[in-house]
Amino acid sequence: VKPGSLYYKNGYQAITHIIKTEGLAGFYRGYGATLVSFGPFSGFYFLFYEKFKNFAKSIGGYSSEKDMPFWAFLLCGAGAGSGAALVTNPLDLVKLRLQIQRGQANSNKGGKTTAKPLSISKVEYKNILDGLVKLYKYEGIAGFACGVQARMLFFGTSTALSIALFESLKLGFQDVLGG
Repeated sequence: VKPGSLYYKNGYQAITHIIKTEGLAGFYRGYGATLVSFGPFSGFYFLFYEKFKNFAKSIGGYSSEKDMPFWAFLLCGAGAGSGAALVTNPLDLVKLRLQIQRGQANSNKGGKTTAKPLSISKVEYKNILDGLVKLYKYEGIAGFACGVQARMLFFGTSTALSIALFESLKLGFQDVLGG
């Protein structure tokens, strides 16, 4: 791997380089930030989903979820996933940047190999809070929206499908099992 390069020839080279330059901890870079970003995403997702579902029942005149068509669950899931992605985008962006900060091998005085961070953002993040502060400091409020359209599209479609299938199967099993 050339200094300043973020690309590897294959998986083996990536694994050996990360172990050599960062140790086993290099594989878990950004894991804490992942946990911090998934919690709020899930919370907002289910909050929005229940609100959209209640709204769909009221405007569609459905007395219960059993009366709602599949497409209504799709729309509720898409809206909830997109909304949660929008609200939590800054957390996800910092998480992603923490994960892709890679180290360049350098030698310190003791002869040990240390990692000098390299990142697409050119700014080193120590943790998620530090990342949010630096994101705002160097990119302004617009930095919080970096990549938000792609994230909303991804989560809107994936959560629409997963929740609509879940609701359909749940209702089907309730009918079969008498619930």
